[in-house]
Amino acid sequence: MEGERITLRLEGEDLELIDDFIDGHPEISNRSQLARIALRAFIERDGGARVDGSGRGEMVLKVPPAVRSIMEGMVEDGYYNSVEEMVVECLRKEFLSKDNLEKVKDEHFQKGRQIMAKM
Repeated sequence: MEGERITLRLEGEDLELIDDFIDGHPEISNRSQLARIALRAFIERDGGARVDGSGRGEMVLKVPPAVRSIMEGMVEDGYYNSVEEMVVECLRKEFLSKDNLEKVKDEHFQKGRQIMAKM
């Protein structure tokens, strides 16, 4: 197999866990194959999502497989353009309902008035 070589240091306990897994899965022939499969699955599962340095913006959500399957199906069926769009819409509906939005605005307005009063 062509490819670049990397070095990975693991504890004996991790190697034993890997070897036991390979022994129970004859379709995986060696540690390198398992590492390639596991790394690819890890990256694809999370879609490369990251939390930015400030802790704001993007976030990683762990969704039960059955729920994720439904969400992906709704995207495939054309109800949404992406799973991300669906999640954002659900969050907006939950947190930015008309009543909630007015409450948040009022709270921010009151905080602003308190700050101005202290000046």
